[in-house]
Amino acid sequence: MNNTIKLTGLALVLLFTQCGNNNSGGEPMGFSSEMAPAADRKMAATEEAPQMHSGDAPNTIERKLIREGNMRFKTENVGKTRTFLDSAVTAYGGYVFNENMYKNEGMIEQSVAVRIPDEKFEVFMAAISSYAGKVDSKNVNAIDVTEEYVDVETRLKTKKELETRYIDLLKQAKTVTDMVAIEAQLGQVRTDIESMQGRMNYLQNRVKFATLWINFYQTDSEGFGFFYKVGSGFGVGWAKFLGFMVWTVELWPFVLIILIIVIIVRIRRKRRNI
Repeated sequence: MNNTIKLTGLALVLLFTQCGNNNSGGEPMGFSSEMAPAADRKMAATEEAPQMHSGDAPNTIERKLIREGNMRFKTENVGKTRTFLDSAVTAYGGYVFNENMYKNEGMIEQSVAVRIPDEKFEVFMAAISSYAGKVDSKNVNAIDVTEEYVDVETRLKTKKELETRYIDLLKQAKTVTDMVAIEAQLGQVRTDIESMQGRMNYLQNRVKFATLWINFYQTDSEGFGFFYKVGSGFGVGWAKFLGFMVWTVELWPFVLIILIIVIIVRIRRKRRNI
């Protein structure tokens, strides 16, 4: 009986601690921080502010930046440039995650989106700029996500500690009622952990790999000269001829009616002449 009361009381303390963490900086109604053990008050305080190591200052926190950029330039050969980009991306440990090609009259344009390790991002951009020669446009933006990163990291650590405590408490439960109550709270904590872990994985990936959109185009080169236009003319002419044939076939009912009328008229004329 005493064990059950102790377990129930500890579960309530954990429940109040979790509720206090979910509220925006306040404590649950009817619950005072003096009512919780010192360890619980320490855990609640952990979620409100990032832990600092002894001797560290607040301004020593490593900044977490998400960098994105774009670049546009003209090339003599789109195919060769695409091959060069594949080699460069592989050499710098990145990967291509999006690609598009556009063909207009007198121009071919290709867009390639790549992810490059952040520490190699500037060197990679310099290599592409050197290959391009003259760059039409280039810019880079950085989004500071340090505050969100530290917040999610701290809350995730706290939730995992709370999960461990619920698991220990579940092992000590003696009644079905205690087990059901603890498992319900444990399930909610694990849901929060999965959500926070997903956000943390996203932030880590975006911080680790910078994103660069590269647009390059080719105009009035060998592929767009006289022979290209002649070839295009043949293609257009053939397409129109096929369209005419299809149009003619679609008129077959009318052609059949006209033939029947012509045959009837000729038969009548022959009868009159007889």
